[in-house]
Amino acid sequence: MLLPAPHRPVTHGYEEEVAVAIRTYSLEEIAAEKLRTTQQTRATLLERGWSRSRARDFYDLWHLVRLSSARLAWPAVRSILPAKCALRAVEINNVEDIFDPIVVEAVRKSWERSLGPFIGDLPPVDEVFAELRAALDAWMF
Repeated sequence: MLLPAPHRPVTHGYEEEVAVAIRTYSLEEIAAEKLRTTQQTRATLLERGWSRSRARDFYDLWHLVRLSSARLAWPAVRSILPAKCALRAVEINNVEDIFDPIVVEAVRKSWERSLGPFIGDLPPVDEVFAELRAALDAWMF
């Protein structure tokens, strides 16, 4: 971890109140990890010819770019991303690296299968890609 782990309250959908806070990864740390996995996945696909689905990473990133800048500081993500990548011997220099055709095709193929059973109103993968690409291009590169 490169950023402090904040204490956040535990939230749940039950009626009783739970006054508990736990240490968590920061949203910036999570975003940097999710971005880094795109290049790790590319390397794995090139090396082995297969990789487990990364659809969840793109779905999670899509949710993260939809948060307000008060909740997630993209400059902090940008500042730690090179160190995160270096730990796994990968690089991300621009938004095209994140949307590498090999990774995009693998995510596209597994989108419905890996996320559909868990997400009732799953958005189309190409809409997620477009919104995510535009946001990352504006905030990260």
